[in-house]
Amino acid sequence: MVEPIPPDPTPPVSRVTVAAVALFVTALVLIVVFFVPAAEPKLPPGVVDPAVIFAERCALCHGPRGEGRGKFPKIAGTPLSAEEITRILEAGKGEMPKLDASPEQRAAVAGWVKDLE
Repeated sequence: MVEPIPPDPTPPVSRVTVAAVALFVTALVLIVVFFVPAAEPKLPPGVVDPAVIFAERCALCHGPRGEGRGKFPKIAGTPLSAEEITRILEAGKGEMPKLDASPEQRAAVAGWVKDLE
């Protein structure tokens, strides 16, 4: 004679548990989508006009003429050398991300920033 299969001792998952997990996963996805900064795409190699690069990558925080905005510093009239600015563009500093561009593009932007008044 075949013995009956014993009942599963694990209780079934309730609808409340499923809903809570779904809500948690949805919240996690929304946090990642809206609050994790996306990396800036690398500039095309043909873009060498430092004013264009600055307008596209820097002006949102530092202002169109480097005058600064809110917590982001004024960079017009900076005492930093072009080489120091280039190093900051290469590595980033504090909340400022690095400028994902070629060395020539970074040097051009650094020279342009140095000339801002």
